[in-house]
Amino acid sequence: MPLLLAGTLKHAPRARTAALGELARHIEQIPYEQKAAYARSQELYPNSYINDRDFRLRFLRCELFDASKAAARMVDLLDMMVDLFGDYVLKRPLQITDFSWEEMQCLRRGYLQLLPYRDRSGMRIFAVAG
Repeated sequence: MPLLLAGTLKHAPRARTAALGELARHIEQIPYEQKAAYARSQELYPNSYINDRDFRLRFLRCELFDASKAAARMVDLLDMMVDLFGDYVLKRPLQITDFSWEEMQCLRRGYLQLLPYRDRSGMRIFAVAG
């Protein structure tokens, strides 16, 4: 059941802290095979951005503070990022300089665009036209 923050502006920091704790519990409940990239990040880079509260709040906000959905989304994203870019994305956030020459050429054609602003949860917006 999602933890609703509506009407709790006075208690928002406490509610966010509770939601982050619930997210951590749900991540721990996910079987190891389904969170291989997350587990590797905790072993190799325990102080990386993945454990940052702002990074984790993005997933909670995206799923309207439903911790189980946010946990699944987070581990799925990390698995996909490692598949596409390698283990270094577990250490630091992905940057535009991480794209290959061919990927940059595809971006320059304009079919795929990284928009200059972010959505309400702070995530970058990647648009595909075609």
